[in-house]
Amino acid sequence: MAPISVLLNQNITDDKALQIFYNSAKSGVDSQEVYVASPDVQLGLIPVKSEIGTAMLNGLSLVLAVTKHQTSTGTPTINDISIVSPIYQVLDTTAITNTTAAILSNADNSNAWIYYLQSIIYQDAGQNRIKEWDVEAEQVNNIADSAGARANTSLAVAYFDGYVYLYYTDSYLNLYRIIKGESGKWGNHKKLSPGTNPDPSSQLTPIGANGTIHLFYQAQNNHKITHYREKALERPT
Repeated sequence: MAPISVLLNQNITDDKALQIFYNSAKSGVDSQEVYVASPDVQLGLIPVKSEIGTAMLNGLSLVLAVTKHQTSTGTPTINDISIVSPIYQVLDTTAITNTTAAILSNADNSNAWIYYLQSIIYQDAGQNRIKEWDVEAEQVNNIADSAGARANTSLAVAYFDGYVYLYYTDSYLNLYRIIKGESGKWGNHKKLSPGTNPDPSSQLTPIGANGTIHLFYQAQNNHKITHYREKALERPT
């Protein structure tokens, strides 16, 4: 299934503007040209079977994607983690098998964070930690207690009432969650018990509302839409 993402445009009053981003596909990749941030950037195309993410940053709608190298010779050996709109900017590299990433901005849209797996050749394959790219600081950090994330797991992230909730699966398709507090420090991972695990082809999609984090995905085997809920943490007083 082609990647798709939706974003509420907060520049429009009364929450009346939803922006939908998706990848049109032909022969497995998007055939449209992109706007390039600099003349020496490695051009890339968005794979059909991948995920894109959207977030607002200082009034701009950012679109994140995993991109494959556009080359007329040879076979690419890595993918890139890239901003594909409003400009095209490569942030980091990831394994050729990884096609998922997520992006999130804070409450006032003054900063954004990007989450992805790297799994390149010099990284211990047994660790497979999730990376966090800080857009404002332009630096990447390991999320320490995310070891064991499944290669190419869907990554879902939600910001609610001062906390960041990150969801992913392991190689057995068990569902996990890690929370980052206002201090910027990540807690320990927690294995969740939703009743049915996500299907390996399913995207994870979370949202926070009314004191609850809602997570949606297709269930393993029957592909039914599952709605998992957990109580959100209360903001410290």
